[in-house]
Amino acid sequence: MTGAMPGDIRRITEPFKMALPEPLNVTAWLEAAARQNLRVISHQLNLRVAEIQADKGWAGHLPSLNLVASTQKGSAPNYFTNSDSSSRVGLQLSMPLYEGGKVSGMNEQAFFRKEKARHELESAVRDSQIKVSQAYLGVVNGIAQVKALEQAVKSGETTLQGMKVGQRTGFRTNTDVLNAQQQLFVTQRDLQQQRYTYLLNRLQLQAETGSLNDESVVLIDSLISQAKAK
Repeated sequence: MTGAMPGDIRRITEPFKMALPEPLNVTAWLEAAARQNLRVISHQLNLRVAEIQADKGWAGHLPSLNLVASTQKGSAPNYFTNSDSSSRVGLQLSMPLYEGGKVSGMNEQAFFRKEKARHELESAVRDSQIKVSQAYLGVVNGIAQVKALEQAVKSGETTLQGMKVGQRTGFRTNTDVLNAQQQLFVTQRDLQQQRYTYLLNRLQLQAETGSLNDESVVLIDSLISQAKAK
């Protein structure tokens, strides 16, 4: 993605404190997304502009009244030098009758643009609600999954040590030890993946509700920077 080989990459190697969403109510997060999601706000503004354009187009059927002012001054030098000047101020009323369907066509176009903006807003709201629900459940369920995997890693380490002792005493084979070691590595991999997934869901939840800020990113960075570069 960066076009260059990465150097030292920091990773999470120790358990860290995981927090449940506050408030612990998915409805509150959905309401926050409807108010603060940046895509939703953008589409709300687009709809407002489309509504104004539609109203402006409809006004093309209405008569218009303009204030008109003009002044004129001229001279025609000749044997009898003559100069003339005049000023006019008045009101001009225009009554549109028919312009070949131009106003009607523009009105129809503005109407469909408004409907398009309305559908896009509804789609943005639904999309944000889906992503908020997924991120919220990802955070809540992620905590339980991380804790379960941490216990599974401890159990796997105990099992591996038991297999090694059994191998030395002749009750276990090399295959038993290798299988236990493989299972431990798989569990450790799943634990790391779930930890990163939990952190990403936290960021996603804040991003979808418009509450993501620099402090959120700094907090995640501090958790990842706990480990030594390898």
